[in-house]
Amino acid sequence: MKNNLLLFIFLLLAFPSMAQKGNNYSISLYDAFKTGEREIPEQYVGSNEKGHYFLYSEGKFGNGLSSLVKFNNGFQPTTEAIQLTHFDEKEGVSEVSLGIIERGDKLLNITSKSTKTYRKYFAKTIDLNGFQITSEKEILNLSIEGVNMKKTYVSFVLATDSSAVGLFYTFPTKPKEFRKYGLIVFDNDFNKIDAFTYQFPFSKNEFVIMGGTLLNKKEMILLTADLSQVPLSRNSKKIPDYGYKIVQLNQGNSKTIGEVPNDNKWLNSLGLRIDGSKIKLVGLYSNVGRYDAHGTFFHQIDQSNPGETIHQLEPFDQELLDQHSEISNLENLSKKRIRKHSELAYYIPKSIMNYDDGAILMVAEETFNLSQYITTYYSQNLLAIHFDKEGNRKWTRMIKKDNSKNNTWIYSSYLVLKDSTDFHLIYNGNRKNLQKDHLVRNNAFINEEDESVVVATISKEGNVSQKVVTNFLQTQGFRIRPKLSSKLNENEVLLFSQKPSNVKNQRFILLKLKKNMPPISD
Repeated sequence: MKNNLLLFIFLLLAFPSMAQKGNNYSISLYDAFKTGEREIPEQYVGSNEKGHYFLYSEGKFGNGLSSLVKFNNGFQPTTEAIQLTHFDEKEGVSEVSLGIIERGDKLLNITSKSTKTYRKYFAKTIDLNGFQITSEKEILNLSIEGVNMKKTYVSFVLATDSSAVGLFYTFPTKPKEFRKYGLIVFDNDFNKIDAFTYQFPFSKNEFVIMGGTLLNKKEMILLTADLSQVPLSRNSKKIPDYGYKIVQLNQGNSKTIGEVPNDNKWLNSLGLRIDGSKIKLVGLYSNVGRYDAHGTFFHQIDQSNPGETIHQLEPFDQELLDQHSEISNLENLSKKRIRKHSELAYYIPKSIMNYDDGAILMVAEETFNLSQYITTYYSQNLLAIHFDKEGNRKWTRMIKKDNSKNNTWIYSSYLVLKDSTDFHLIYNGNRKNLQKDHLVRNNAFINEEDESVVVATISKEGNVSQKVVTNFLQTQGFRIRPKLSSKLNENEVLLFSQKPSNVKNQRFILLKLKKNMPPISD
């Protein structure tokens, strides 16, 4: 037995790139490498016959200078890199990369530079074959007289019809002044098409935009809320009317096209989805706890038929509440909430995804953090909830997970991969949680022998299958960061991993999924 163990260790050391295969997946562990500084791949840009390309940014959280780094076909960094952002010594400010987007046959890197007096935006055109920047231009110099531009909030939004790119920004206003926003629309070459200012009759601390979607070159849909009635105390039992409104912006004109009643409920993390003429809002609601979940919420308006509105609130059934109580390491407060109020504590919608026929899959995660000498970031069970295209909740499934960790959240949560029929959730898990008769919930990081990369596959019919595709020992102590991993196509995902003991040690893992993964195994 000892000789077999030594042989296994020797094979790991001698052949660092190993391919593992299962009945429904294959996984390739590429060679580890070490970066000179703390830096992370914020974005997988693409590939050609010469290699793979990543947007790398300095710092533990990628908030430093950025470069486009070329990797070979074995996912090893080469010496070739293009620095995309720079530090302006004269003005003492750093250029910030906002990401790389593909518009037509071009790759564009969007960067910004901000001082108190201006925000400048630049577009760099990148040629991957020649691995060079072929052009660079300033696309916007945003300046408002008397305004500290560092206090403006700015967001780039891509039109759903791929015809335009919008830049949506706030005007800093005084407490009693009405809220003002600006929208600048560019074509795919970042030539400015239109620029408009919108004003809403709410003061700074009352009005908030909860979400928005740019539909085309002319039209944007917003979800807005009025926070004037929200109690200041987190412990207040008063449930306010948020005054949710669906607002249409169209070439300088704004109008309310729908109001969303909250029925004396807390509405949490409403997701905005556009399906043709239909505007859909989905989320969770609670009767008592502001950040808890008593059931699901669905609201739909149809712009082609303004009188046709769907509005549904549906509580969770007792079976789901009991299941949560059985598998969770609950504190007394959480147990009380379930027993007294029939509410699940701290479930937040994280992903809202569309099926081709208009149905929706929403995934909520049990997530919160507590601080007492140290901060623990809790990232626990997942709820997968399916709505048909009319907003009827068809099924709810709970997926047992716990990748909570002290002092860091970077290895927590999950990555979504969608193929033609199913959704796959990929996360750090504990293999014991996959056993049918294992009622307790084990933390992913408590035991190296049990720490695993898990794929939970969710079919449209509500069937859930889970599979361990690799583990901490097989990856030689490298742990995946789900939020820095990238979908390559509907069957392949490139997982990024680091050694927790030294995050400069990194490696990529290629996971290929196949159809019809087997059910949960003991």
